Amino acid sequence: MSKRFFEGAQHAARYAVTRPTYPPELMTKIINFLSMKYKNVFDYAADIGCGSGQSTELLSPYFQKVYGYDVSENQLKEAKKKNKLSNIEYKVSSNNAIPHENKSLCLITAAQAAHWFDLKEFYSEVHRTLKPMGVLAVYGYAFPQIVGKDYSQVNETFQNFYQKVRPYFPPDRIHIDNKYANIILPYEEKIRDETVRIHYDWNLDRLLAYVTSWSGYIRYMEKYPNKDILSDLRQDLLKMMKTKDENNILKMEFPTFILLDKNMLTYENITIGQRVEVLQNNQIVYGTVLYKGPIMGRPGVWLGIDLATPHGDNDGSLKGRVYFRAPLNFGIFTTIENVRLASNLRRRPRSAYRTVNKKSVVEEELFGNTDPLTLPVPSRNATISNSKVTSSLKTPHERPKTAGIFENEKRYSRPQTLINRYDRIKNLRNSESMMSSRSYTTEHSFAPTPSIPPIFMPPTEVDRAKRGGFVGMSIPRYTVVYDQNDFLE
Repeated sequence: MSKRFFEGAQHAARYAVTRPTYPPELMTKIINFLSMKYKNVFDYAADIGCGSGQSTELLSPYFQKVYGYDVSENQLKEAKKKNKLSNIEYKVSSNNAIPHENKSLCLITAAQAAHWFDLKEFYSEVHRTLKPMGVLAVYGYAFPQIVGKDYSQVNETFQNFYQKVRPYFPPDRIHIDNKYANIILPYEEKIRDETVRIHYDWNLDRLLAYVTSWSGYIRYMEKYPNKDILSDLRQDLLKMMKTKDENNILKMEFPTFILLDKNMLTYENITIGQRVEVLQNNQIVYGTVLYKGPIMGRPGVWLGIDLATPHGDNDGSLKGRVYFRAPLNFGIFTTIENVRLASNLRRRPRSAYRTVNKKSVVEEELFGNTDPLTLPVPSRNATISNSKVTSSLKTPHERPKTAGIFENEKRYSRPQTLINRYDRIKNLRNSESMMSSRSYTTEHSFAPTPSIPPIFMPPTEVDRAKRGGFVGMSIPRYTVVYDQNDFLE
């Protein structure tokens, strides 16, 4: 909420009295959208840029506690003055901050306010505070119409008056006129609804009172204090209405627009090789998921991410164990609360597994036509699977011809569970002791030393990929399939 246009005490009081309120139908649509996937208790909601509380009160019946935030103390005074609901609390907030703990809000709303925000900072705060399956709802109402069979000229006169003061509104007002057509919400499941209308029966005085709450009108009068454009509008409307009765009813219709977005990201939705945005040290950085699973000494499921910039704190290793490979200070371990899908993911649906790290690329032409991955029965907690070379072959001469590119590679015993053991074997490949002791039996693999670092994939994801026939996927040649028992020490 970095822009402040409604802070004057008189303007705040006028705003609270004259602005329309939203119908319950609008809030019902938002709550129904939230209920589709979010099945937990509706505990906390926040209305950002709440003003004098026109929309905040509508949240009260659905949540245990509702918070309204605004930069204007005068607006909040008006909200507190009329508030009679015990589960609503109004607070001053600034700089696009949402002063709540991480992943603590079921619903975040912004009514007739998002066009004033620094959206990049606002979305970062939304991502930090919104629960998984929580909803961001951004909505408002456009310029009203005077409807009725004989009121087309009356409406035209009113529209012309708006165009006269339109240049005196802040530039961001254009988003309201466009019904937020250019505002893109940050998550994947987006819905736009423009079916709700706000209806009022106003007399002329009530309509003109609404006009006095416009920031454009106030700025116009500040520049031209001697002009009485409100009286001119009154006379023009009476003339078009062909009456002198100022209590004649005008039927007002406010078109509304609702933008709904749901935080659908769960661990099940994240796949190895997927590009993501990460909230790291209060800024958003980009990276690729190279590990998903448990890590030693920490509870829960963690994501290992190879960042595109050196904003990390490791190289993919933790406490002497290597979970994935990344350059120093490019690796990070984090939880799903700090991650969202990269904005360009939809434009690269077949490339999720293409980029392994910054130095090696899995070529679709080389690996794209392989048979589905067949996993051998593991002799340890994990195996290294090879989509071209299997462990069921008895002699080197029975290897598929597609493995001919590795004819000159030296063979070594099956790599063990962890990469540090795998590296130790790799370093001993050329030693005479290893050369003299190697043997070709069914207990050994003919897998060559990979030029591409291993990628970790949980068995559940491998099974899911196999069931789907690997459609649209490019699997790295060497994929370590881990067992979570390997980390439970």
